[in-house]
Amino acid sequence: TREATLRQTQSDAAQDLAGVVVGGRGDTTGCFLINTESYTRRIVIDWPEEIPLPAPAESIIAGPTNSGQRSLVVEVPPCGFVWLPCGDGSAPKPAGKNVPMAEGNILRNEFFEVQINEVTGGIGQLKTYRRGPKRLSQQLAFRFPREQTVTVGEGEDAVKTRTWYSEMRLAEMQIISPGPVSGEIVTTGDLINPSDDSVIADYRQSVRVWRGIPTIEVNIELDTKRLPEGDPWSNFYATRWAWNDSTAALTCSVQEGAHPMSADRIEAPHFIEIADGDFRTTIHPVGLPFHRKTGPRMIDSLLVVACETKRQFRFVVSVDEQFPMEVSRTAFNPAEPVVLTRGPKQSTSGWFFHVDAHNVQITQLLPPSAANENSGVETSNNLKVCVRLRETEGRHRKVRLNCFRRPASARQCDFLGNTITDLSIDDDTVVVDVIAFEICDIEIRFAEL
Repeated sequence: TREATLRQTQSDAAQDLAGVVVGGRGDTTGCFLINTESYTRRIVIDWPEEIPLPAPAESIIAGPTNSGQRSLVVEVPPCGFVWLPCGDGSAPKPAGKNVPMAEGNILRNEFFEVQINEVTGGIGQLKTYRRGPKRLSQQLAFRFPREQTVTVGEGEDAVKTRTWYSEMRLAEMQIISPGPVSGEIVTTGDLINPSDDSVIADYRQSVRVWRGIPTIEVNIELDTKRLPEGDPWSNFYATRWAWNDSTAALTCSVQEGAHPMSADRIEAPHFIEIADGDFRTTIHPVGLPFHRKTGPRMIDSLLVVACETKRQFRFVVSVDEQFPMEVSRTAFNPAEPVVLTRGPKQSTSGWFFHVDAHNVQITQLLPPSAANENSGVETSNNLKVCVRLRETEGRHRKVRLNCFRRPASARQCDFLGNTITDLSIDDDTVVVDVIAFEICDIEIRFAEL
């Protein structure tokens, strides 16, 4: 399949890069990690079972406390790499204070605390420390095509209410991981028609937090008994998000840029940000594009509509992230460790390119343009590369693009390869003017070694 071919191509490219950077520089087995993004990432990896755990290294933010655990949180430089050699099998280092990351119905790390609702099984509240406000709550629901009448009580005491949504009822809550690297709670239950107590769907929801990373992972599985029909905006399964302040500023992603959210029907596959003063809470739907605002402080993220076959979904919620597109790109691009058997004994890290502005991303490294335009004296030994930049926050910025070796010349070109302007060089840095939401190609020529 195409997906298998793509995965194999990525794996082959990673192996080739690892071989060039650290291969053949020793006889130590270890893992090579690559960060393809232009910002520092804290990457979660599962250390391969077939090799011993890594030796202690500065880049390991959190590691297991025994050989039975294999998950690590590793910090990798922008557009860079980390080499982690195997150790003697002992734990890399303590993962932090001896406080459970999952306890009862509570998940926590050093940034926030998540409370799982004991009635619904959804997220009851997300709250930061130091008297921070309640940020966010979440539950699963089915929206009926017509409003339902619910009768509570009998006779003269009967009370009738009306609702468009099902009820989420918890059946079981289980702690999967209490720490020290991650905390995870799984809930299972049903979505119930409140008018007759019939089961519309079964659900399984996993909520997980990692030490050293200010995000929450939410994984959802639905077993639907009733399928939506007709208008997808009116009849659907959704995860419902609610926040405390109805005056909060809402921003969503459009073509990877941040724009104010004004419509009730939203197409935003990367993020929806809720900003309440200094507090920012961002929902990253990881590719699920359609959302419906149902009130001044509620949004439905559509999961299953008519003819939809997918039943597993993933969300990431980030806390106080100033540049949410970084978290979205991280969620779309997980890192896989590359095992090498002939690497150096010491841990090492490095980078190839990075920019000094978080609102500007390196989205692609391309071969040089085939257009018949020369920049300086060309020889067959010259090395050229085209770096594609994208501004994501609507801000004009003079950007410094740092390179792993000194450029001889650089130019900004259009998508046909024609020169727009020659760019100035400052030591190992190319200086570029990037306007709001611009996509620009920067062709860099390196001098001969």
